[in-house]
Amino acid sequence: MVFNRILTHERPHLDEIVAIWLLRRFGEQRFPGISTARVEFTSIRRLAEAGRKPEDYEAEGTVLVGIGGGRFDEHPTLDEGRKAGDCATTLVARELGVSDDPSLAKILRFVRAADVEGNASPFDISYVVKLLHNRYPDDPHRVIEWALVAIEAKYAEQHRFFTVVKPEFEAKARVEEIEVGKKRLRIVTVDSDEDGIHKYARSEYGARAAIVIQRRSSGNVAVFGNKQAGVDLREAAKLIRLAERQAKGLSEGTRPRSDATDASRMCPQSDDEKLLDEGYAAGAEEWFYHKQGQMLLNGSLTQADVPPTRLSLDRIAELVKIGVDPSRVQPLCQSTGRCIGDVCDWYTWHLARCARLRGPAAGCA
Repeated sequence: MVFNRILTHERPHLDEIVAIWLLRRFGEQRFPGISTARVEFTSIRRLAEAGRKPEDYEAEGTVLVGIGGGRFDEHPTLDEGRKAGDCATTLVARELGVSDDPSLAKILRFVRAADVEGNASPFDISYVVKLLHNRYPDDPHRVIEWALVAIEAKYAEQHRFFTVVKPEFEAKARVEEIEVGKKRLRIVTVDSDEDGIHKYARSEYGARAAIVIQRRSSGNVAVFGNKQAGVDLREAAKLIRLAERQAKGLSEGTRPRSDATDASRMCPQSDDEKLLDEGYAAGAEEWFYHKQGQMLLNGSLTQADVPPTRLSLDRIAELVKIGVDPSRVQPLCQSTGRCIGDVCDWYTWHLARCARLRGPAAGCA
């Protein structure tokens, strides 16, 4: 038997389109010929008038999708109730034995939620499919082909996620835990050119990382913070910008304390608020701080010509660990409960936590 036709309802939803994609991509062994089968459209009324069973259609090489009461139709019929919790996509996936493929998990979950639970937003693909049917009511194939390109792109991303990015992560990633207040945060540092490795590191399949620091072979580094884990990279951005300036030989300068009697006792000038600002900071233009996304980027896919940082990966990781923990101070300062002054390596950083130890009398608060 050769299957040369897929029959679905007019203006097919994303559910039927993804089911068609699954059949074409994974169904050749189960349904020979289906990978090149043409797609045609009909209505429930016309099917009812024809008075034929789904098996009759399959016997002539036609697979019904989302219509006709067959194996890939979840809707209730006169003889059977709705296939609860299923949609055409999940029924096809189960029939083809790909329901548990991790590369398909997000696609199947999204389609099911859109079709069964009615979850949709004005810009997601399921809603856009409906808009395109409204725009091209006489050309459903145009809508289907547009959606198939998008579905294939998403699958390619997910397939690479598990077949390429996963082994890359397992071979190269270094996972650490730090205490920040009452929480334990996982930090991943990794040398990799894989675009999706920071996503894998944050995922349930990777390390559920709160922070990922990725260095590419070009030397460019990106720091990704997980806002849901409560990560705030502002002070980390300040420290890295200061270190970048120092690596260039640019000095911060100092300003006198209001009560200073010794010229060596100076308050640092690196309390410049611009070092905490989103965007770029003078003297450390290699780094862009994205406040909303909690990212610190030394170049990106859209800014590929940014010079690489002069800082080592270990130095960046060290500064990030210090920056994201607002309660962390130098051990001696911690034990004495006060700032020990410019003998402290952190003195010129003028962190908010250090300013609290100095107090207003020091003129640095």
